Amino acid sequence: MSINVNQTIATLNNLNMNGTISKSSTEHLLNVHTAQIVYETTLNQDANGSFFKLYDAISGNQIKFSIIFTGTAGVDGDTITFLKGLNTEATVVNLKNAINNYVNFSASVSDSIITVTQKTNLTITSNSNPSGDGFTKLMVGNFLLNSMAAIPSETIGTYQLIYQMINDLSGIKKKIRNNEKVLIKNLENTTTFTNSTPSIIIATHQSIFHNTRNDLIQTVDNNTYKPSILSVSSSPSYSEDAIFTILGGIGYEILKLKNLSNGNNNGGGSGYAGIVKIPAGVLACTVTGTGLPLTNVTATLKNLNMTGTISSGGTTTNLTYNQETIGLYQLIDQIINDLSLINKEIKSNERNIITNLTDSVNSVNSVNVEGTLAIYDSIIYNSDNNAVKLRSGFVDDNAIDNRKPSILSTYSEDAVFGLLSSLSYELIKLNYGINGTHWNTTTTSYAGISDIEPTTQTI
Repeated sequence: MSINVNQTIATLNNLNMNGTISKSSTEHLLNVHTAQIVYETTLNQDANGSFFKLYDAISGNQIKFSIIFTGTAGVDGDTITFLKGLNTEATVVNLKNAINNYVNFSASVSDSIITVTQKTNLTITSNSNPSGDGFTKLMVGNFLLNSMAAIPSETIGTYQLIYQMINDLSGIKKKIRNNEKVLIKNLENTTTFTNSTPSIIIATHQSIFHNTRNDLIQTVDNNTYKPSILSVSSSPSYSEDAIFTILGGIGYEILKLKNLSNGNNNGGGSGYAGIVKIPAGVLACTVTGTGLPLTNVTATLKNLNMTGTISSGGTTTNLTYNQETIGLYQLIDQIINDLSLINKEIKSNERNIITNLTDSVNSVNSVNVEGTLAIYDSIIYNSDNNAVKLRSGFVDDNAIDNRKPSILSTYSEDAVFGLLSSLSYELIKLNYGINGTHWNTTTTSYAGISDIEPTTQTI
């Protein structure tokens, strides 16, 4: 099949980029830029029609905000208007609301400063503000980078992302191993456990779906707590079953991607990898007492170390990773293995793409390349924000002349990157204790507490 040559070149580039992954970031994909508008208490003395401009990187336009003394505020041609209030405070509220009503900006007010935020990986130029018709009682600063995204889509390569996921899984396993040693040591010394037992941390969060797996007693009161096997900084203290649910959801989506299989991930609906959501799988349990039954300690140790049979053809998460037989360490090792196989398959397909591209360049055909067309791409489009679907050289592939090559199981590079970046950010949140925001929501959450929304669509 014929594939656009420029999309092919962008695919090869995007596979091999090597930017900076920010493991402390509270943002998934987009860099956060902020501009400050400092206003005086005499702001209401400025003239009717005074205005300023803020540069919107997504549209590429300078967005004009103008004060009016009468009439109805709103959009007037290329200008967003806001009403003068009875006093400066009321005017500032009206201005803040006008900024918030613009799709690519958000604003907050504190200490005579309006802070305007836009999230984008695109280049931001200076705000173009007038000297004659502008405000005299406020000063508008340019947008500056406030914080890097964890996985900025314009600079991170797919291979780099896979290596990061393997590294984070290894880090999570190491932390759990250390906590397992503490449990074993305490088990040797006592048969009575409380949340004041030396070095024992009580789990504050347990699984929604697997909270009674293999003799675990569900935490329902002060006498049925579980030990935590993973807790980082101020993040939740997770029980073994909570981690099993989080990693089971991530692992099952990776397995579906590797096998191009259709399955239901913890009740999120049936679909191929990235097509349906991964439901939140972890719930908080109130910790106020000291009851840590011995059964929950021994069951935790057993669950960590089981070695059952993983069914690669399972049509649900539970049929693939049987909660009664699959150990947590086994699950982690399986996910690492599946990621390694995905990396190997993409490498093989990359070599074929390079060969096809070379043949095309050496022939009279400089527009199209022969190869396997992608039928899935990223849904992470974000109103022309170049978030993933248009990342780093890609153009919209809906038109037949702009089709992209498949790099894995008929998935385009941006489809694979979009899915893995969401899964990777959940691992980063888990490994480093991050309370972060995924690309499609303004809600911050720790790992496992919020849904991971679909990232992939049929072209």
